[in-house]
Amino acid sequence: MLALAGLILLSPLFFVLILSIIAIDHMPPLFAQTRLGLNEDCFIIYKLRTMKDGKATKLGGGLRKLHLDELPQLWNIFNGSMAFVGPRPLLCAYKGDFHKSEKFRHFVKPGITGLAQILGSKDLSWERQFAIDRYYATSHNLVLDLWILWKTINRFLKPSPTDVIELREWNR
Repeated sequence: MLALAGLILLSPLFFVLILSIIAIDHMPPLFAQTRLGLNEDCFIIYKLRTMKDGKATKLGGGLRKLHLDELPQLWNIFNGSMAFVGPRPLLCAYKGDFHKSEKFRHFVKPGITGLAQILGSKDLSWERQFAIDRYYATSHNLVLDLWILWKTINRFLKPSPTDVIELREWNR
Protein backbone atom coordinates (compact mmCIF):
# COMPACT_ATOMS: atom_id res chain seq x y z
CA MET A 1 0.00 0.00 0.00
CA LEU A 2 2.91 2.37 0.70
CA ALA A 3 4.32 1.72 -2.77
CA LEU A 4 0.93 2.48 -4.35
CA ALA A 5 0.65 5.66 -2.30
CA GLY A 6 4.17 6.61 -3.40
CA LEU A 7 3.33 5.95 -7.04
CA ILE A 8 0.25 8.14 -6.80
CA LEU A 9 1.83 10.95 -4.79
CA LEU A 10 5.00 11.04 -6.88
CA SER A 11 3.26 10.65 -10.24
CA PRO A 12 3.52 14.39 -11.10
CA LEU A 13 7.29 14.31 -10.46
CA PHE A 14 7.57 11.03 -12.35
CA PHE A 15 5.66 12.52 -15.30
CA VAL A 16 7.94 15.61 -15.38
CA LEU A 17 11.07 13.43 -15.24
CA ILE A 18 9.83 11.22 -18.07
CA LEU A 19 9.06 14.23 -20.25
CA SER A 20 12.44 15.77 -19.38
CA ILE A 21 14.34 12.63 -20.38
CA ILE A 22 12.47 12.51 -23.68
CA ALA A 23 12.93 16.23 -24.38
CA ILE A 24 16.52 16.71 -23.19
CA ASP A 25 18.18 13.33 -23.64
CA HIS A 26 16.07 12.22 -26.65
CA MET A 27 15.70 8.61 -25.58
CA PRO A 28 13.15 6.24 -24.08
CA PRO A 29 12.67 7.28 -20.45
CA LEU A 30 12.48 3.85 -18.84
CA PHE A 31 15.22 1.30 -18.42
CA ALA A 32 14.30 -2.32 -17.76
CA GLN A 33 16.73 -5.06 -16.80
CA THR A 34 16.44 -8.62 -15.55
CA ARG A 35 17.67 -9.00 -11.97
CA LEU A 36 17.80 -11.74 -9.34
CA GLY A 37 15.10 -11.65 -6.72
CA LEU A 38 13.72 -13.83 -3.97
CA ASN A 39 14.89 -17.46 -4.25
CA GLU A 40 17.10 -16.49 -7.21
CA ASP A 41 14.05 -16.01 -9.43
CA CYS A 42 14.57 -13.41 -12.12
CA PHE A 43 12.34 -10.35 -12.42
CA ILE A 44 12.40 -7.13 -14.41
CA ILE A 45 13.57 -4.05 -12.52
CA TYR A 46 12.55 -0.62 -13.76
CA LYS A 47 14.53 2.60 -13.50
CA LEU A 48 14.61 5.95 -15.22
CA ARG A 49 17.14 5.88 -18.04
CA THR A 50 20.29 7.79 -17.05
CA MET A 51 22.98 6.23 -19.22
CA LYS A 52 23.70 6.02 -22.92
CA ASP A 53 26.66 4.08 -24.30
CA GLY A 54 28.04 3.63 -20.79
CA LYS A 55 28.05 7.35 -19.98
CA ALA A 56 25.65 9.49 -18.00
CA THR A 57 23.25 11.56 -20.10
CA LYS A 58 22.66 15.29 -19.59
CA LEU A 59 20.05 14.58 -16.92
CA GLY A 60 21.40 11.20 -15.87
CA GLY A 61 24.13 12.29 -13.46
CA GLY A 62 21.75 14.47 -11.47
CA LEU A 63 19.00 11.86 -11.43
CA ARG A 64 21.42 9.22 -10.17
CA LYS A 65 22.95 11.51 -7.55
CA LEU A 66 19.49 12.28 -6.17
CA HIS A 67 18.42 8.64 -6.63
CA LEU A 68 15.42 9.79 -8.64
CA ASP A 69 16.22 7.12 -11.21
CA GLU A 70 14.96 4.63 -8.60
CA LEU A 71 11.36 5.96 -8.58
CA PRO A 72 10.01 3.32 -11.00
CA GLN A 73 11.06 0.64 -8.53
CA LEU A 74 7.98 1.56 -6.54
CA TRP A 75 6.18 -0.45 -9.23
CA ASN A 76 8.46 -3.40 -8.41
CA ILE A 77 7.48 -3.09 -4.77
CA PHE A 78 3.79 -2.80 -5.66
CA ASN A 79 3.89 -5.92 -7.85
CA GLY A 80 5.72 -7.87 -5.11
CA SER A 81 9.08 -8.47 -6.80
CA MET A 82 10.94 -6.08 -4.46
CA ALA A 83 10.71 -4.59 -0.99
CA PHE A 84 11.64 -1.17 0.32
CA VAL A 85 14.53 -2.76 2.28
CA GLY A 86 16.68 -5.70 1.24
CA PRO A 87 19.89 -6.52 -0.59
CA ARG A 88 20.22 -4.70 -3.90
CA PRO A 89 19.28 -7.05 -6.75
CA LEU A 90 22.14 -8.30 -8.88
CA LEU A 91 22.07 -9.18 -12.57
CA CYS A 92 20.56 -12.54 -13.53
CA ALA A 93 23.81 -13.25 -15.37
CA TYR A 94 25.36 -13.91 -11.92
CA LYS A 95 22.88 -16.71 -11.18
CA GLY A 96 24.81 -19.87 -10.44
CA ASP A 97 28.00 -17.97 -9.58
CA PHE A 98 27.25 -17.65 -5.88
CA HIS A 99 29.01 -19.59 -3.15
CA LYS A 100 26.65 -21.29 -0.70
CA SER A 101 27.29 -18.56 1.90
CA GLU A 102 26.45 -15.85 -0.66
CA LYS A 103 23.08 -17.36 -1.58
CA PHE A 104 21.61 -16.17 1.73
CA ARG A 105 21.02 -12.77 0.14
CA HIS A 106 18.31 -14.41 -2.01
CA PHE A 107 16.32 -15.67 0.99
CA VAL A 108 14.70 -12.22 1.19
CA LYS A 109 13.27 -9.90 -1.42
CA PRO A 110 15.70 -7.41 -2.88
CA GLY A 111 15.18 -3.79 -1.89
CA ILE A 112 15.57 -0.23 -3.09
CA THR A 113 17.80 0.33 -0.08
CA GLY A 114 19.59 -2.04 2.24
CA LEU A 115 22.08 -2.40 5.02
CA ALA A 116 25.05 -2.51 2.64
CA GLN A 117 23.84 0.68 0.94
CA ILE A 118 23.68 2.70 4.13
CA LEU A 119 27.10 1.40 5.12
CA GLY A 120 28.69 2.66 1.90
CA SER A 121 28.23 -0.10 -0.66
CA LYS A 122 30.37 1.60 -3.31
CA ASP A 123 33.27 1.71 -0.84
CA LEU A 124 32.89 -1.90 0.31
CA SER A 125 34.46 -4.97 -1.25
CA TRP A 126 32.14 -7.57 -2.79
CA GLU A 127 33.01 -9.91 0.07
CA ARG A 128 32.01 -7.31 2.68
CA GLN A 129 28.78 -6.49 0.82
CA PHE A 130 27.87 -10.18 0.69
CA ALA A 131 28.66 -10.56 4.41
CA ILE A 132 26.39 -7.61 5.21
CA ASP A 133 23.66 -8.99 2.92
CA ARG A 134 23.96 -12.37 4.64
CA TYR A 135 23.64 -10.71 8.03
CA TYR A 136 20.55 -8.84 6.84
CA ALA A 137 18.96 -11.95 5.28
CA THR A 138 19.41 -13.97 8.48
CA SER A 139 18.62 -11.19 10.97
CA HIS A 140 16.11 -8.83 9.36
CA ASN A 141 13.15 -7.67 11.36
CA LEU A 142 10.84 -4.66 11.47
CA VAL A 143 13.12 -2.66 13.78
CA LEU A 144 16.15 -3.22 11.54
CA ASP A 145 14.13 -2.32 8.43
CA LEU A 146 12.86 0.89 10.04
CA TRP A 147 16.41 1.78 11.12
CA ILE A 148 17.70 1.21 7.55
CA LEU A 149 14.88 3.34 6.13
CA TRP A 150 15.65 6.07 8.67
CA LYS A 151 19.37 5.99 7.84
CA THR A 152 18.60 6.05 4.10
CA ILE A 153 16.35 9.09 4.42
CA ASN A 154 18.78 10.76 6.80
CA ARG A 155 21.76 10.11 4.52
CA PHE A 156 19.80 11.41 1.55
CA LEU A 157 18.90 14.63 3.38
CA LYS A 158 22.19 15.23 5.18
CA PRO A 159 25.23 12.95 5.11
CA SER A 160 26.98 12.82 8.48
CA PRO A 161 30.45 11.91 9.81
CA THR A 162 28.91 9.00 11.76
CA ASP A 163 28.35 7.21 8.44
CA VAL A 164 32.13 6.94 8.10
CA ILE A 165 32.46 5.53 11.64
CA GLU A 166 29.81 2.89 10.95
CA LEU A 167 31.55 1.99 7.69
CA ARG A 168 34.84 1.45 9.58
CA GLU A 169 33.05 -0.88 12.01
CA TRP A 170 31.79 -3.07 9.16
CA ASN A 171 35.16 -3.08 7.39
CA ARG A 172 36.92 -4.79 10.31
